[in-house]
Amino acid sequence: MCAHPIPVLKADPARLTELRAAAAAHPEVAVHDVNQVAQGSRTYDQYAATMSGTKPDDLHYTALAIHGPRPAVDSLTGALPLYR
Repeated sequence: MCAHPIPVLKADPARLTELRAAAAAHPEVAVHDVNQVAQGSRTYDQYAATMSGTKPDDLHYTALAIHGPRPAVDSLTGALPLYR
């Protein structure tokens, strides 16, 4: 069990793309994304094959997990509302 709560926040797809780029620019922050290719793949081999032919600009992010020091994460996500 996690000793700390993990808030789930919501954002539209365009904001997720912006947020991913901003988070990737922070060296102390780790960002893990879920995109439409990952959601539609049934196996890792299918995912890898599809990703190899997908341009970065064609990815649509459906979720992000951002981990790092709280001030850095808060500076990225502070304005996002809770997912309810």
